Amino acid sequence: MFFFAAAIGLAAFLVFALQPLLGKVLLPWFGGGPAVWSTCLMFFQLALLVGYLWAHGLVRLSPRKQAALQLGLLGAGLLALAIWAWLWPSPLTPDASWKPPDESLPVLRILVLLGLSAGLPFMALAATSPLLQAWVHRIQPDRSPYRLYALSNTGSLAALLAYPLAIEPVLGVRAQAWAWAGLFVLYAVSTAACAGLLLRRPPDAGLAEEGLTPSRSATRRTGADEPRPCIPTAPARPSRPVHWFGLSMCGSVLLLAFTDQICRNLAVVPFLWIGPLALYLLTFVLCFADERLARRSVFAPLFFVFAGLTAAMLFHGSEKTWSLGRVEIELGILGQVLICAACLFSGCMLLHGELARRRPPAARLTAYYLAMSAGGAAGGVFVSLLAPLVFDGYGELNLGLAATAAFGAASVLFDSKLSPTNRRVGGIAAAAAGLMLCAALAFQPWHFAREALETRRNFYGVLRVLDKHPGAAGYHARDLMDGQVLHGYQLQDPTLRRVPTSYFSHRSGLGLVLAHHQKRRAEPPLPLRVGLIGLGIGTAAAHGRSGDLLRFYEINPDVIRLARGEGRHFSFLTDSPARIEVVAGDARVSLERELMSTGGQGFDVLVLDAFQSDAIPVHLLDLEAFQLYLAHLAAGGVMALHITNLHLELEPVVDRLCDELGLSCAVVRDPGDGWISLRSHWMLVARETELLGLPAIAERCSLPERLEPGPAPLWTDDFSSLLDLLR
Repeated sequence: MFFFAAAIGLAAFLVFALQPLLGKVLLPWFGGGPAVWSTCLMFFQLALLVGYLWAHGLVRLSPRKQAALQLGLLGAGLLALAIWAWLWPSPLTPDASWKPPDESLPVLRILVLLGLSAGLPFMALAATSPLLQAWVHRIQPDRSPYRLYALSNTGSLAALLAYPLAIEPVLGVRAQAWAWAGLFVLYAVSTAACAGLLLRRPPDAGLAEEGLTPSRSATRRTGADEPRPCIPTAPARPSRPVHWFGLSMCGSVLLLAFTDQICRNLAVVPFLWIGPLALYLLTFVLCFADERLARRSVFAPLFFVFAGLTAAMLFHGSEKTWSLGRVEIELGILGQVLICAACLFSGCMLLHGELARRRPPAARLTAYYLAMSAGGAAGGVFVSLLAPLVFDGYGELNLGLAATAAFGAASVLFDSKLSPTNRRVGGIAAAAAGLMLCAALAFQPWHFAREALETRRNFYGVLRVLDKHPGAAGYHARDLMDGQVLHGYQLQDPTLRRVPTSYFSHRSGLGLVLAHHQKRRAEPPLPLRVGLIGLGIGTAAAHGRSGDLLRFYEINPDVIRLARGEGRHFSFLTDSPARIEVVAGDARVSLERELMSTGGQGFDVLVLDAFQSDAIPVHLLDLEAFQLYLAHLAAGGVMALHITNLHLELEPVVDRLCDELGLSCAVVRDPGDGWISLRSHWMLVARETELLGLPAIAERCSLPERLEPGPAPLWTDDFSSLLDLLR
């Protein structure tokens, strides 16, 4: 069985090495938000469903036809990889001509790109586990093939752990794609060997052991060793596929919802996507290796405890201090991530343990896997497509937790293997805990909506407009929040509404550059041409003067609408005496398009303030991006990079880019006063040192920090890794 184990393990490894690879390629083309990864996951779940459907159809055919069709699909996948290797930079990575022309239809465009680049190879890989398990059962009907499913998930888990630790830090994206294609060839060879073993099996051997009897048509031969398909003697109960589907869908919703929750709090990078997915796969490994490991008596109470903590976390939002009566609990981002991880793991152990206990005889395993994959795909479609249309906030997490609680209670209430007393007591306890949890989760969206003046959700996230300190004169402010990230606030006192606040105060790095630029020091002062990547509520416009041009680049259409005054919440753009222009779409794609069509913009100052989650998207902070920025800078121009971040140390990255391009850089740290200004961290980058050497700026600057023991890696479109930058 070596070839079967090798093919199944290698296929699983390739499937889950492909997901972060292609996600990393497409992330910068669509704004770098968590929804890009959720959409990628949805595609792979749908493709997995197609592969399982293919396998389910194949096992109804004769062994010879099964082998021929699966090897034909493999050949088509190899041909597709060869064609893209000829046309693209690598077999899997589209070239720049495939970048989206605007911000419309992001989900459809992501699905099309993934389908073109990896559709056929992925379908062949997706069919491997159920199909080869069916082949193993045909060859050795006395052995259970379900342990091979645990092996499959172990291969998947190995790929996910290897990607951030061994693959991403060493290989660029193109090298990863070529290595993946080489392993796919090896997988094709091992699958061909498995097909050869299948065809050596006598045609009717083992049918009695499988619980199958030859149908009338099965006795007719189309060839010397090619029987017609056999029909199960007893069909599965109709309710079972519904259970398989529901349990799998619930686990998929938990995975995607918790991944989104974690990425919105930290950064949208592969090793943070991989954590929740690795936990999800680990539960499959444990449950299918030995279902006794998924004990309800352990994981049901654990799930209800951590689900309750998750509900409390959702209530407190971005607050790091929880008040529980007279007790205050300090819970940072790491604590919140650990709660999410524990809740996801315990919930999936509960769900996948039920899946393992409800698995059918091996003769029906392809139908079982098909129902499971259909449930996973349905969960992906719900979170990625339906939830943004139905919910103003992130209600899919609430629904996923409530559904898991319901399944947990039902699994005890309807388990015929438990004694009546244990079933009654355990069921009542689980149902009571589930009802309390569901009530809290149902109340949370109402509470979430009540404290916001306005809530908007689209592909790029959930925006909330909040009033802070409404009864305090001079302190009353209006905030714009994206998840837990502040996109700016405007003081509501009429005498303070035009004062630049938060990270953009007069004392910030941006304030220093705009106040002391050589055009500001000319007699008379000359107008500035300023480009700004990232809009927020338009706070930087408060620095604009008559005659200045401020050109903002923003991908989120709802941010643009709010900043322009829709809802009458913010007025920095309309109050500014400068001329304001707003370009919709990803900033880098827009700047590349402008450079090709009209040439450089000639910015005196180019401001980088684009945030997804709590970090600048990687594609805006690499070598190719900096080269693009320099092409748009005027002589004597300066770049101001806002790198305030709780979790990532970005100074070494910028310093390394400056060394590579021969630029000067300095760091401006402002502690803020907690009222007009907040703690901010800016890096100023210029070709010339004149501006950075001015006493008014030099006295506020320091040299950038560097990694020990060596320099930071050079980020490019082909290579980036954040592991060394975690604080």
